Amino acid sequence: MVKGKRRSKEEGKSTAITSFFQPEEPAVKGETKVSEGATVSERGVQLSGVDNEVYEFIKSRGTVSRKELEDWGKVKGLTSAQLFGAVYRLSKLGKITRRIINDQLSYIAH
Repeated sequence: MVKGKRRSKEEGKSTAITSFFQPEEPAVKGETKVSEGATVSERGVQLSGVDNEVYEFIKSRGTVSRKELEDWGKVKGLTSAQLFGAVYRLSKLGKITRRIINDQLSYIAH
């Protein structure tokens, strides 16, 4: 009958229960992680993936209604979550603004 098992040195190491309160440090000094694949640096914003596609579409048109954006997203094969997640991130970064124009939600590129 085995009463207990001794832990090896590697098993004995554990993280503190409050370790998740510590903020993650960016990989490169001067950059802050925004979302998967996108970073904000001191020089400006670098967009990638869906965020960049959505921004370029809105920028090319100047002002885009929500309906136009949804139709464009369907043609591109984007899900609603991808599309409006990108809109949310772009508005947080200050790249686009959401406005009500003629009783319709529209997005304006800066």
